[in-house]
Amino acid sequence: MAAKHRELDEFVRLLEALQAQVAEPKRVRWAVVYIHYVVEYRVHQILGFKPGLEDLKGVANQYSAEYAHIINAGKIMLLDLLCTVFEIPNPGGEWITGPEFGGAGAAAIGVMLDDPAQQLTVIRPHLAAWCSRYANTLSEMGLPE
Repeated sequence: MAAKHRELDEFVRLLEALQAQVAEPKRVRWAVVYIHYVVEYRVHQILGFKPGLEDLKGVANQYSAEYAHIINAGKIMLLDLLCTVFEIPNPGGEWITGPEFGGAGAAAIGVMLDDPAQQLTVIRPHLAAWCSRYANTLSEMGLPE
């Protein structure tokens, strides 16, 4: 139990450090793009296909226990985050936006990656290619190339 509290304290410390770094509006937008992409990519890796609501429920069930240790499960459900990322309506759920998206998304990434250093190294080139493909849209959002 004490180990979980230390892990939670460390996560909160790292999240606060991240928030301090992304206080600048462009960095906030880039952080949202990064979190969105990594969560979407990881779900595609897990499932091997574009998910529907039932598929997202399965992924959420797989990781909800670990996620609940980090995020108050009564506040932000993992399924709500996944539905937000994939823009899939979740009857009875809520879209996750604003600062809650950043915290919930970072927590989701933390529990969904088995080996973050290795997996993020694999994901980065895909993210770079995606950013290149959608450069015009990102530019319209005020994000530099």
